Amino acid sequence: MTTEELRKEIIYQYMSAWAYRGWKIQPDGIVDTEGTVRIRNYPYPKLPFKFGKVGGNFDCSENKLETLENGPDIVAGSYWCERNELKTIEHAAKQIGEMFVCHSNAVKFTEADVKKYTNKRSKFRV
Repeated sequence: MTTEELRKEIIYQYMSAWAYRGWKIQPDGIVDTEGTVRIRNYPYPKLPFKFGKVGGNFDCSENKLETLENGPDIVAGSYWCERNELKTIEHAAKQIGEMFVCHSNAVKFTEADVKKYTNKRSKFRV
């Protein structure tokens, strides 16, 4: 098995458990989804591959994440990343359609943090 085949197999295994609707690996390796992504019981500090666009909600709460690196750039619905071990929200999605929720992490984030890294000016909880 080539490195590329192995990478795609790893993505397939994770996305089979995490995605609620269709998803696709783009030529650049970024994963886009039509619907919601829900990541639970992920014991590592960083997501294993890059998400691009999420057509529903992106829920990576209640894991061991220390960074949102590899998280989506665009989330049509809500973005939940509470109850992790986040030290920054620098890599949060730049465009979020609904709520952004990031309380109960290693760092207490502020309204200013949310406004600096996302498009959210209202509808967030820190």
